[in-house]
Amino acid sequence: MIPKIQLLQQALASLRVVREPTRPGVAAEAASGKREAGAPAQQAEAHRLPLDEEIRRRAAAIDKDDPQRRRRLLRATLEICLCAEWGDEMAADPAFQALVDRVQQQIEGDPSLQPVVDDALASLAPPSFP
Repeated sequence: MIPKIQLLQQALASLRVVREPTRPGVAAEAASGKREAGAPAQQAEAHRLPLDEEIRRRAAAIDKDDPQRRRRLLRATLEICLCAEWGDEMAADPAFQALVDRVQQQIEGDPSLQPVVDDALASLAPPSFP
């Protein structure tokens, strides 16, 4: 079984190719997981919590009785991971929000991903998940 973090890294690498299609060598960089020095995510890296801590913090802010809790937690996870990859300033961009919407719709629309997503969310937001 592929570790959850490796799945996340593969997803981010795929999105990196979509986000940066004109930069030379992006496909090789995405495949290797390497980033250009000074990239926005690296510049902000010192100022952010580890991803799992940030996700847990956001999960704690979602009411445990909220019927949309799973959806909200998935969205928060996507936003946090993508902002970590591309920089926090992306969160305010309407195009970024539209991208998160599309990614979430794709994930939610694929029944084969539901057990993986549920397992990942449970591992990031225990014990209050689902």
